[in-house]
Amino acid sequence: MRKQVRADEMSFLKDAFKEALQPIKLPSRKARKYVPSARANFVLLTDTHFGLNIFRHEVLTNEYTPAIAASRMATLSQQISQFKIEHRNKCKELHICLGGDLIHGVLRPLSDNGLLITGQFKLAVNLLSTFISEQLSVYNTVFVHLTTGNHGRMPWKGEDRAINDKYDSFESMIGLALQARFTTSQNVIFDMPESPITIFTAMGHRYALTHGDTLIKTGNPGSNLNIKALETQILKLNASYGPISTVMLGHYHTPTYTIVGTADTNLIIGGCMSGVDPYAQSIGVYRSIPVQTIWEATPQYSVGDLRQIRLT
Repeated sequence: MRKQVRADEMSFLKDAFKEALQPIKLPSRKARKYVPSARANFVLLTDTHFGLNIFRHEVLTNEYTPAIAASRMATLSQQISQFKIEHRNKCKELHICLGGDLIHGVLRPLSDNGLLITGQFKLAVNLLSTFISEQLSVYNTVFVHLTTGNHGRMPWKGEDRAINDKYDSFESMIGLALQARFTTSQNVIFDMPESPITIFTAMGHRYALTHGDTLIKTGNPGSNLNIKALETQILKLNASYGPISTVMLGHYHTPTYTIVGTADTNLIIGGCMSGVDPYAQSIGVYRSIPVQTIWEATPQYSVGDLRQIRLT
């Protein structure tokens, strides 16, 4: 009997992974040659917590399910498709910055209301691949930059946040599955380093993407944003890796934008997609608006017109 149950589980896993890894069907058209763009649009997509279930009878101010996650992703996709549309003939590229905590993970298995990891993986790959495919119909080139968070880590490697081999995570697997789905497209470019910080150049500016749980400690922006400490950290970052125009973080569920003056660096902290959950409620956070951040960049400015998109 146990062998049969095990066989059924393996069959389910194989089917789920097979579906998640199959190449997505893209509109039939010739590959478009990459042409440097006069403008670029960005989205910092972070703390989506796909697979988490939040029930209104438990959290009076919020509800979150896979269906609600799909609806919020659709809203965000529509907003990005229409963002600065008057400049679309000059804006040929979109940078999707996946800032970590894409899935809810299994950090508190005895208390969390979430899908099994296989279900979370499948949901994330399906929603994100649909999101990328929709943007590919609008932009000439889509760049996908990935950094891993704390919720996507392997819990059996230790209860604390991952320090060594942080890239060895469920979120890296999601990135690889997305890359496999778009192998037939030359217009989707993936950027997934093994370091805990993803540094890339766009519009002549250098950007740094990290989740915020191990590098660049801000303090909690919801209660206290320590600008002096941030200046010191970002100055050290610039001294080590070269000048960074914009640092992007997630983790805190508090959408924030500021310019760290001494370092002459923009700081963008992403919001979340799930909203307040039972854990947040237990530490005194009773309401959190699901928000994601989009902005435009030009050769002059690494962050130009920036908007916080409310998803409810």
